[in-house]
Amino acid sequence: MADGLSTANLANPWLNVLGGTTFSSVASTYVQLHTGSPGPVGTNSISSVTTREQVTWSAASGGVLSESNTPTWSNWAGTNGEIVTDISVWSAASSGTFYFSTPLAGTATVFTATHAGTCIFTAPSTNYSAGQAVVLGSIVSGAIPSGFVADTIYYVAGTPSSTTDTFALAGALGGTAWASSSTGTGIVQADGSKTVNTSDTLEITSLTLALSPLAL
Repeated sequence: MADGLSTANLANPWLNVLGGTTFSSVASTYVQLHTGSPGPVGTNSISSVTTREQVTWSAASGGVLSESNTPTWSNWAGTNGEIVTDISVWSAASSGTFYFSTPLAGTATVFTATHAGTCIFTAPSTNYSAGQAVVLGSIVSGAIPSGFVADTIYYVAGTPSSTTDTFALAGALGGTAWASSSTGTGIVQADGSKTVNTSDTLEITSLTLALSPLAL
């Protein structure tokens, strides 16, 4: 797993409720900062600032759970110029149970991709601009196009130009759009990595957890 729900601590306990197993409520949750993917147990690439800040939640609505406060790290005392890329969410301010992780990014949107020549991605209403950094992710029902890697930063290529919902991707800013030998589907998000310098303030302002309805 790169980013997502902890299978053992969150996904399986939620699913087991349908089989009659009680899911214990979580008293508090805390956010940990990371400089890369936190990995399957949330302990990889921990930031130089190891303090976890508490996050509280509004009541879920429409399959979406949103934060009701703003976890904040003031007066940054960690590595100057550190790039924070991901967060993980835990049950305690230290140690505790790992629940899920996510990259710092915009809204996740499902894409489909063709592979005739330049690989063209279609993701409704993304409206990315040329040069914008994005991250691809996998979904259960499909695979991203061959040659592209999940949780890797790519850049919207200027040729062909992006529109409101179609774009091509390059491996470097200003680079040539990549081709692929396969079609694919997955999720795409605008990269939200934060570069933090000494004495800066870092805030997590729009953390949400969304569960899409299943089509059975």
